[in-house]
Amino acid sequence: RILSEPDSSFRSYVARAQQYWMSKNARSRKLSRDEINTIAATLRPDVSAPLDAYTNLKLMDGLMAEATRQQEAVLRGALSNPRLLVQGMAGTGKTLLAVNVAERLSREGKKVLFLCFNDNLSVHLRNTVSSAVTVSTIHKVLAAGTNSQLAREMLKDYGPDRLWNEGMPAVFSLVNQNADEEKFDAVVIDEAQDVMTIDYLDAISCLVTGGVASGNVIFFYDPNQDIYGSMSEYALKYLHHNYYFKYDLSVNCRNTREVAALGSIMSEMAIPINEDLTSGRPQSPRFASRGELLRSIVNTIEELSLAGLPPSEIVVLSPRTLDNSLVLPLAQGASPVIEPWGKAPSPNAKAMFSTIHSFKGLESGAVILVDLDIESELSRKQLLYVGCSRAKAILCPVLPESNKLTYASLASSYGARLASLR
Repeated sequence: RILSEPDSSFRSYVARAQQYWMSKNARSRKLSRDEINTIAATLRPDVSAPLDAYTNLKLMDGLMAEATRQQEAVLRGALSNPRLLVQGMAGTGKTLLAVNVAERLSREGKKVLFLCFNDNLSVHLRNTVSSAVTVSTIHKVLAAGTNSQLAREMLKDYGPDRLWNEGMPAVFSLVNQNADEEKFDAVVIDEAQDVMTIDYLDAISCLVTGGVASGNVIFFYDPNQDIYGSMSEYALKYLHHNYYFKYDLSVNCRNTREVAALGSIMSEMAIPINEDLTSGRPQSPRFASRGELLRSIVNTIEELSLAGLPPSEIVVLSPRTLDNSLVLPLAQGASPVIEPWGKAPSPNAKAMFSTIHSFKGLESGAVILVDLDIESELSRKQLLYVGCSRAKAILCPVLPESNKLTYASLASSYGARLASLR
């Protein structure tokens, strides 16, 4: 009856309902603000509905794609310079930008070579980059160019510890510096910190018209990921001397805020935090006694799988090869739980496995770090930095119980560093 009357907005309805019931009971009184809030909380409580891991990952992908487009827009203005140095920390979109640059140069009619260091990354990129762009690892290019009898004889002067860092690029340069083969118009190099030496620059000069000094060469690199200790300051100075325009990427468009924070604690190296990328999922290590570590890893894989993540988005990373890893039993038998990364997963597989070294340049929705003992890994900060920063939305280090105090100390130090910046 009240709602059928004129001026039947909800506010007026409530006011008239209050007047009606107060007239029925002369002893009634107005409710206090606290009583009103108690009734409101009872009738319409705040409900927390946390998203499952899969939905969270899909939402993060959308936010990350937007951040990547912002990075690309900034870089677009720098492409007018044919010689470019692009430095960015983990997660700042270097590989995606490198792919974008290579394809754009190709569309301009240039013959483009895309080089990287990691074989797994090159396989991934060959399935991603336009077929008009030649994709290879620097090692495969060097091996193909030192296959002559003369080159093989020259390589005998280098021992195994000097073969790839010095021998292969030096001999490649000597054998190919006057080669008649058609050179590339442009070379784009990802993971360039691994080839930033004078010997490698000389080898790359043999591949591109004009050489490194005058040609169209673009380097993408992160000094923090120099896990092989190859990067030479002298090589960087040489490039600056030859008018390479330097560009810095600083926005993290891969890792959520929670992943970046945990990765910074674990590695003691700052992974950029993007406040716009947050999953609302607290990230922390899982600790287990050494006898229960494998069970903890299995439980973690099961939880992520049950949350809807496909095997391709759950990667187990280790500083060891699979044959030497704690998780080897999970890859054995007729129904393996994990498969080597890059292999098509079997019907029962729930996760992929890779070494941290081989996964450099790649990423996954969820990363489970295994075979770590941070008490002894502190001297390998760069490896931890690379491993942690591969995770987009979920990072699960599985650590021995004995690491709890060390982790607590690292977390405390990280908190102190943040506090000092405020």
